[in-house]
Amino acid sequence: MTGTWLLLRTFLRRDRWQFLCWSLGGALLYWSQAYSVDGLYTTQADFDRAAATMESNLAFIAMIGPARALNTIGGQVTWPSPTPSRWAWASPCAGGCSPAPPWWRRR
Repeated sequence: MTGTWLLLRTFLRRDRWQFLCWSLGGALLYWSQAYSVDGLYTTQADFDRAAATMESNLAFIAMIGPARALNTIGGQVTWPSPTPSRWAWASPCAGGCSPAPPWWRRR
């Protein structure tokens, strides 16, 4: 376990801008979804119609899980949103986009 904190500190210093960008990007994603849903469904009847359609779609339920509170803005935003299990497959893709550390590059 010698050097664990040094290694952790080194990687956190290197990736601090990526953490900031991913966090702000995630927050912007949720805000934009809420803004879009608020403009898309103007009445409660529209929300109820959309909720009934999504709750009966077996493909959605198989991929995302059981629907909850789809007749609200929060339910429309959080139910289809990415969960940690769905981020697991995207992590290698995101890591492949990050620049290599200076000590990794060949001279």
